[in-house]
Amino acid sequence: MDELTHAYNRKAFNEKLTENMVFFKRYRRAFCIALFDIDDFKSVNDSYGHDIGDKVLVELSSHIHSTIRKSDLFFRVGGEEFVIIFHEISSTDAFDLMEKIRLSIENLRIIADRVVTISIGLTQVKETDDKDLIYKRVDDLLYKSKKTGKNRISLF
Repeated sequence: MDELTHAYNRKAFNEKLTENMVFFKRYRRAFCIALFDIDDFKSVNDSYGHDIGDKVLVELSSHIHSTIRKSDLFFRVGGEEFVIIFHEISSTDAFDLMEKIRLSIENLRIIADRVVTISIGLTQVKETDDKDLIYKRVDDLLYKSKKTGKNRISLF
């Protein structure tokens, strides 16, 4: 467990991703992964200090915990990088939920004079996937969102 955000940590993510791949291969239990990070987070820390940066991480995490379904899993896998594993959901429904999260974060006003946004990669498990392939694909989609303007979702 991540002490700051109370999200699961990277180790837990790796374990749960492996577990989800096994269930998918054995029982055809589809899942989606959203990988996202906070846009321009370094400038938040540089401009406002690390205490405010931590406040952003904590409030964003709390908001996401209260927004996702109880069956979904939320992880902090890096400094300002997060993952949600959505169980038994279509990519369309996962997209709709991530869009709701994206818009609600944009409207949170964690910092009074600054809008906080996230960029997102989203994908659904495929028959040919292993845990490395699906993670690489969602990571590539995250960076596509970053390169094409930020504060958006790239889906494949």
